[in-house]
Amino acid sequence: DYLFIRTVPEWNIDQKVNIEGEVKFPGFYIIKKNETLSSLIERAGGYTDNAYLRGAVFTRERVRDIQQKSIAQMAAKIERELFAESSAKISTAVTKEEIAARESEAKQKKELIETLYKIKATGRMTIRLTHLRLLKNTEYDIALEEKDSLFIPKKNSVVNVLGAVMSRGSFVYTGDFDYKDYIGLAGGYTNYADNENVYVLKVDGTAMKLSSGFFNWNDSKSRWDVAGFEKIKEVEPGDSIVVPEKFERIAWMRGMKDISQILYQIAVAAAVVIDLL
Repeated sequence: DYLFIRTVPEWNIDQKVNIEGEVKFPGFYIIKKNETLSSLIERAGGYTDNAYLRGAVFTRERVRDIQQKSIAQMAAKIERELFAESSAKISTAVTKEEIAARESEAKQKKELIETLYKIKATGRMTIRLTHLRLLKNTEYDIALEEKDSLFIPKKNSVVNVLGAVMSRGSFVYTGDFDYKDYIGLAGGYTNYADNENVYVLKVDGTAMKLSSGFFNWNDSKSRWDVAGFEKIKEVEPGDSIVVPEKFERIAWMRGMKDISQILYQIAVAAAVVIDLL
């Protein structure tokens, strides 16, 4: 007798991905070449009844590496700008008070830079999950790579408020509330809040600047939109509303050109909001 055991074509035991959370059979799975996200979810038994698809977190090592390099470059850019004149200021200081003030300023700058360099990228990619039948063959039914990870959380009913508010916190989602209502629950803005540039870190990993008037600039479409004519759900369960701080309150930050944009980009890449001094 002869027994032939054939290998599965394009199957590699080293190519593993992880799926956790609200699927019926979470764990590590070996994938074959060009296997897709819908195939993985199907093999994991599909979603449970408690799955919150909007909040699905998909991460990829290759994306994490790219994000980390980008964060390092942005931190280096801020470092160059911050320390360009610090040494000169200290050397030209005359009185003891001036010297102490310059040294304190240099210490604050150093602490900010150290914080930026310690930030770790998430590697998160924005995906849109839906019923498997509808997900298949769409742009979000992406081909999987080694060490990809998918986490599907339980249904969420919380909205977080961060940044320059009186009392940061998490609040129960209410469908009738807009972002200003949640800021009100957090005690309102602080004196140094930049309430013209409030944004929301969406539960799906994207970010969106929140409307503050009747006419608002739409970056993605390069046009002015009239508030109320193109309805976008500002706040959803699991979102985090972020109120930035005004940099003008910190003397040595007033001359920096792109710091607000850089900190915004870091917040999106690392899902972290950086507190100023």
